[in-house]
Amino acid sequence: MTKGLIGLVIPGGVVFFYLLISGRWRLLRVVPWVSGIALFLILAVPWHVAAALRNPDFLYFYFVHEHFLRYATTIAHRTQPWYFFIGVLLVGSFPWIYLFPRVIKHTFSTTWKELRQNDTLYFLLWIIFPVVFFSLSESKLVTYILPVFPPLAVLFAREFAPARNVNEHGSLSAPHHGSKITQHQRDTVDPKEEV
Repeated sequence: MTKGLIGLVIPGGVVFFYLLISGRWRLLRVVPWVSGIALFLILAVPWHVAAALRNPDFLYFYFVHEHFLRYATTIAHRTQPWYFFIGVLLVGSFPWIYLFPRVIKHTFSTTWKELRQNDTLYFLLWIIFPVVFFSLSESKLVTYILPVFPPLAVLFAREFAPARNVNEHGSLSAPHHGSKITQHQRDTVDPKEEV
């Protein structure tokens, strides 16, 4: 709740571009829309209503000032050059920064068809979208791109583990490394039926 609309924009943007590029729109069929939206509203709405009742200017300040004005203007006085988060990403990757070239090499050595069918695409978008999104913002703080480090750690771990066993879907197939999400997707959706 404390992140407001960003809590929807970042994961929503990542998922949207993943579905757009991979063509796996059928995954939307297994999303628990009714129960998920209901749970979200139950958790989020009471807090916002209570805050608005106690503070008459809350809705404007919270949604307009803290979201749109902070993103589109210099009102927060946190301006940085457009490449600011690239530096944050590199510095935040120490001491594993030396694995970047290997991740890039393996990504570009994969065919477009293979990339669209494995979960590496999802992890890459999880990194790229927040960095690009916040790089376009007029307000920049180091902590804005903290969500990119978990997927980056996964990609680094794949390069760091010499005994990894990557199957044809691009997932680590060892039981203790397996991706439950990716396995669920494969069990639910037949790749041959995807658009």
